[in-house]
Amino acid sequence: MHNTKQQTKKKQQQQRTKSDFDWQRAAEVVAEDAHENHFSTHWGWERFDEGFLYFNNHPNQSRDELLASIRAWLKEQPELAEEAFAGHGDEEEEMDPADPYYDLFFHGDSYTVAMIISGPAKAEEKFEAAMERLHREWLTRLLLHDRGESEPQPLAQVIDINGWRSRREA
Repeated sequence: MHNTKQQTKKKQQQQRTKSDFDWQRAAEVVAEDAHENHFSTHWGWERFDEGFLYFNNHPNQSRDELLASIRAWLKEQPELAEEAFAGHGDEEEEMDPADPYYDLFFHGDSYTVAMIISGPAKAEEKFEAAMERLHREWLTRLLLHDRGESEPQPLAQVIDINGWRSRREA
């Protein structure tokens, strides 16, 4: 019986600690750090004590689509939950929407965004695999959009390794 009381007390302390954690402030710190110290990195994620952090420094118009796909995947994962979302850097550059590079530049509320996701360490492999897949799908859609295509090309055509080799050997 004494052991059960200790387990209950420990569980209550863990719940209190989790609820006392300032998720929003953590997201703000991650967004600011990613913007100030990891600016050249377009996106990233990693494990921390309470779950996972995610940031994105790639503020084109399709980023919302990527974030929506991450959130949709999270809803299917009972052990993971988005706890907070924040942005940093709101300097918007004036640009003509007809400019072919318009989609590559920032047009929105925050240049860098961060998401804090709670979850157990045992979900790390699953989380990383999903993030890699979702980003690969997103980049494929961006590439297709840039090329004006609607169907994916075989990877060999996208990379054109033989063309690259022949140019390198010449």
